[in-house]
Amino acid sequence: MVNATLGQRLFIHVCLLILWRTESSSVDITIVEDALAKGAVCSDGSPSAYQYAKGVGEGINNWLVHLEGGAWCESVERCTYRAGKHVGSSKYMTGLNFTGILNNKKKFNPDFYNWNRILVRYCDGSSFTGDVEEVDPATMLHFRGARIFRAVMEELLAKGMENASNALLTGCSAGGLATILHCDNFRNLLPSSTKVKCVSDAGYFIHAKDYAGGNSSADFFQQVVELHVLSQLTGLSFLIFNLIISVTRLQGSAKNLPPWCTSIMKPSLIENIMAPKRADPCGSWKFCKFNIYKCSPAQAKTWQDFRRAIIRALAALGRSSSRGMFINSCHTHCQTTLDSKWYGPAASRLMNKTIGEAVGDWYYGRSGFQQIDHGHDWPQLCVFDPSEHPKDYLSCTHSSSGQ
Repeated sequence: MVNATLGQRLFIHVCLLILWRTESSSVDITIVEDALAKGAVCSDGSPSAYQYAKGVGEGINNWLVHLEGGAWCESVERCTYRAGKHVGSSKYMTGLNFTGILNNKKKFNPDFYNWNRILVRYCDGSSFTGDVEEVDPATMLHFRGARIFRAVMEELLAKGMENASNALLTGCSAGGLATILHCDNFRNLLPSSTKVKCVSDAGYFIHAKDYAGGNSSADFFQQVVELHVLSQLTGLSFLIFNLIISVTRLQGSAKNLPPWCTSIMKPSLIENIMAPKRADPCGSWKFCKFNIYKCSPAQAKTWQDFRRAIIRALAALGRSSSRGMFINSCHTHCQTTLDSKWYGPAASRLMNKTIGEAVGDWYYGRSGFQQIDHGHDWPQLCVFDPSEHPKDYLSCTHSSSGQ
């Protein structure tokens, strides 16, 4: 009966996605001017890059900057591996289509479709935070993420962002972390008259231990800090959509961290993940992490306990008129850049609003939005995306009124 019900839901969901035929725009890659002279280079020393779609009509003075994600590298070996791919070199980059919050069609992205929309490509492995002058001749690796961020921002300011009426910094995963880390910097680059806000997708994590009671990922991020000599803080994502749910304390080189951070947390502490490979050498969580219907009762309880801890941590933040929050229980990663998850008919809803509607209302001040899905302790697969989940994944659509 359960499988039949899930199958029916999957059928309905697939029908909705078929009806919601999206249209994405192709945007050329722009190499940063004087990137080599500025040292704003990828891991392999190639110039950094971004994709830029100009605003039109009423959106001509509005700017949306999205920071691409793509994990991190903590060792010379791992960074060398990434240097042979698009996450470490602009040589291997191809243009990514603009979808979700970057879509240029009003019906898919009504609040930001006509803005200047920029995708800053990620190729440094440190969430745009590294800044090491020396280059090891043996590896030829560069750790210049912070310089990439500065160089791209300088170029966008010269292209008109310095006169922005509205500006929004966004990112997902490692880009969601970078959004948190650079939000204040982004604000300081723009005139005081510019309305500036930041949206971190899959980028906010509580500080907690992994399922085995250890801090297995803390060592990993300590290595990231030491390797890249981070010039900003470094942490992870927001909106709580991660499958491998992590906990973040934003860190980096202590001299460049904000006092509110270093006063309560030592610079070397970054993140703990619930079920990382380091804590699970035998792979007992392998199938559960990628298919919630293959979790044991004990694993399900661990998920539930962790989710409750996250909600408690969010509650401790208190309510603020300036803070937006869309916390659903979707078993997925990154929801702002996919049409189906951002604004589509099958997208998860809180208070009967999609993420796209909630972000738009919050940015423009039409209404505040701080909603948490309290209706489910168990993660829900809200949007089925074959590119993200295994083929044997069943889908259940779900909507909830927030509390």
